[in-house]
Amino acid sequence: RLGRVHSYDAKAQTFAAHLLGSDGVVDKATAVSAPRLGVYWLHEPVREFAARLASAHAERDRAEAEILFRCYVQSMPTTGVYTLSDTQVERLLERAVPAHRMP
Repeated sequence: RLGRVHSYDAKAQTFAAHLLGSDGVVDKATAVSAPRLGVYWLHEPVREFAARLASAHAERDRAEAEILFRCYVQSMPTTGVYTLSDTQVERLLERAVPAHRMP
């Protein structure tokens, strides 16, 4: 809905706005709070807004995956896990080196 932003709360990172009434006039009785990503500025191109929103969602997904990965790794049990012997490591490294890089 259309409205007029009248302040920004940096701590909560939200905009405070009054919505427009059905007559197109700002109704000061309707105060709403909206997150930064939920505000579409009239001067902002739609593609720019969509790109900003998509980028934020992608970044959130990336950060969430990173947090989950770290949680999984920290939660993995290490007792009773066998390590590779030196010969197993050597065989693994031999097979990992591509043939065209071998001397």
